Amino acid sequence: MVICFDADFDVMARFTVDDHLGAICDLGDGTLFAVSWGSRTFYRLSCTGAILDQRTNPNHFVDYQDVQMISPHHILATGVGSLRSSGGLLRLGGLAILETENFRVIHQTPVMATMPSGQSITYNGFCVEARENRVVFNCLVDDTTASIGHWTVS
Repeated sequence: MVICFDADFDVMARFTVDDHLGAICDLGDGTLFAVSWGSRTFYRLSCTGAILDQRTNPNHFVDYQDVQMISPHHILATGVGSLRSSGGLLRLGGLAILETENFRVIHQTPVMATMPSGQSITYNGFCVEARENRVVFNCLVDDTTASIGHWTVS
């Protein structure tokens, strides 16, 4: 079930989709972009939940945990992944920029910054802001404080 909040933070049920959606964002054109749990499937949905486009994610770098429209033509997706090596399991974060027209990943990069818990900063809710000549990564910290962590890239 997809829900939203009104200005008073009252919950309103919007629609259901026959999949577990892990992240969703408004594309600003009357449609929504969503990823399935594990981000194996990309969706374009109407605001009433009708599936307008559905595509298999060809990338397996990270499982997207959050998505954000960063321009009329681009979505930022952030998440986590892991790699098995002789030294054990390597957990890493990642971010990707996708085109809104066809959901093609045009850039992806690992994110090595971590929270105090050791998890990647892209593990939970994530938002990017452009401020003057720098980029600020904001994330929900993975601990019991429900605080917001900030990382700045100049």
